[in-house]
Amino acid sequence: MLVGMWHASSASSNESDGEVADWRALRRRHRPDNEIPASVPFDALLARTDDIAVALTGARAFTTGLEFRIAVRAQTTRRPDGLIHDIVGHPGPGPAQRGGLLLGFEFADGATATNLGVWPGPPGPGSVDEGAPTLAPVGGGGGDHAIDYDFFLAPVPPPGDLVVVCAWPALDLPETRTVLDGTLAADAAGRAIVLWPEPADEPMQPVNTPPPDLPAGGWFARVIRRAEHGHS
Repeated sequence: MLVGMWHASSASSNESDGEVADWRALRRRHRPDNEIPASVPFDALLARTDDIAVALTGARAFTTGLEFRIAVRAQTTRRPDGLIHDIVGHPGPGPAQRGGLLLGFEFADGATATNLGVWPGPPGPGSVDEGAPTLAPVGGGGGDHAIDYDFFLAPVPPPGDLVVVCAWPALDLPETRTVLDGTLAADAAGRAIVLWPEPADEPMQPVNTPPPDLPAGGWFARVIRRAEHGHS
């Protein structure tokens, strides 16, 4: 569907110092295991129809990023295999990969992150842009009518407007924009507690997923087109 799916593997013996540094940069885009986060008062209904609603809630700030929960509620059953596949996807091809939930963020400085495609690319010279935001799935679950799924946005959003963009074309949920106060996240990150040094690095390998359908002429189409042409 929409997000890159990942597994850990051991580093090869012939990795260069640059590749190891790249893997360390990628690791910082995951929720850190050595921190206690601070809560952020982000609770917002992102989009809804008469039959379905999508909300952002339960935000927690780490020193390296923001974890939050996407809560989906549906009045009627829309898919025989449940809504969960439309949120987290699966490795094989299928309708869920083309018609699932679209989620994106735009920072106050104009940087963007979405849950589209593979996150991030494989390591290599110059392959890791430590300044580019990323959005990764964490975990969750639910049933036909209620799903709660966590994501991790890195790095911590800067002070200023944090725009959340949401759409679900397959469920007739139009593209919406919700503005949050990024200063709240930045302040909370300063209260996160680092317990001990980071654990040893383990490279993480991406698994490619097919591209989804995007609302024509919307925010997602513009951001993905810009990324494909190499523009920041």
